[in-house]
Amino acid sequence: MSMVDRLLKFFTVGGVTTLFGVTLYGLLLLVLNANLFLAYVIVFAASVTFSYFLNARFNYRIAPSLRTYIHYVQSYAVGFAAGFVLITICKALAVPLADFWIAMLSIPFRFAITFLLADRAMVAREPAEPHVKTK
Repeated sequence: MSMVDRLLKFFTVGGVTTLFGVTLYGLLLLVLNANLFLAYVIVFAASVTFSYFLNARFNYRIAPSLRTYIHYVQSYAVGFAAGFVLITICKALAVPLADFWIAMLSIPFRFAITFLLADRAMVAREPAEPHVKTK
């Protein structure tokens, strides 16, 4: 499958995952009045796990495993940190948006960063040829 095909499927899974995340943000921030940073951590962890299983099944067609899950989560950690920094900057600059909308700003930012890293984690790579030292 080409990278473009994987991107389109990743985008579709991302759309479903985004709906899941927005719903969870709404519950945590608008209904339960949770702290924005706590909500960000909870939604991130739940959404990455949800996304992993959807992508493993529908995009990459691989059996979920602890190894690929760990690599997938590691690739999303970079996007998590970038989104967290974005939220922190918005709060420090007193951006005149509700916490819910500041959290929403982080979604496309994270998506752009994580696709290439997650794709690399999920696509089976041929093992490199062992280096043979010659005399």
